[in-house]
Amino acid sequence: MSVLLRSLLVVSVSGCATISTEPAELQRTWEAAQVRLYAGNEYVFGLLRVASNQEQLARIPAGLKLPTVIYLHGCLGQDMANNDTTLGRLVREGFAVIAPDSFALSNRVSVCNLGVQQVFLARAAEARYAAERASALPWVDPKNLFLIGHSEGGAGAATYTGNQFNAIVISGYHCRHGIGSGAPSLAVAYRDDPHLNGRIVCSGATERMLLEGTSHHPMRDSEVAERVVAFLKSHLKR
Repeated sequence: MSVLLRSLLVVSVSGCATISTEPAELQRTWEAAQVRLYAGNEYVFGLLRVASNQEQLARIPAGLKLPTVIYLHGCLGQDMANNDTTLGRLVREGFAVIAPDSFALSNRVSVCNLGVQQVFLARAAEARYAAERASALPWVDPKNLFLIGHSEGGAGAATYTGNQFNAIVISGYHCRHGIGSGAPSLAVAYRDDPHLNGRIVCSGATERMLLEGTSHHPMRDSEVAERVVAFLKSHLKR
């Protein structure tokens, strides 16, 4: 039994219903996950559970293993398309991207602009669970898993503790509570992003890329895409 299954986490959000991250609940985020990849002659982009996508995934050549990114979306829900400059570039470079859907959890609330730490713990639990499930997929390279989180998802990536990922990218978050994992980390943000409230950006990150401007979406920038791809590739295990 995994560490995750032995250690059940239940978080309460002040003023809201309880959010449970027991395995049965985390399974809901996995069942609603989106996947995006190129492999062999297959291009897959959509819900992982959809039959047509499963058929395409089944046609990936046996033995082909893709380095895989677990992507934690922002506080408004699935936003892979909004960060396509970086995530699309990763897919073109041979990475698979899997994005669990946090809002599939029961009683899930958005914490846009609220910064509720308990929700960040739930996002970290999603990352752990997704890493476990992804590792069992025949087209995923379990020794090359990476974590990227944006905004609320970036808070989840910063909150994550564990050793499942070779490296972590934190987008549009300040890491005010530190970075929980000892894995190499890259923080990307705009210096004057109003969501950061003037805080220093992830001073504990292994690497940082700070852009001039007020946007909340650094992964839309082509230079950030280049940096993220290079960073993850530098931590591939052969």
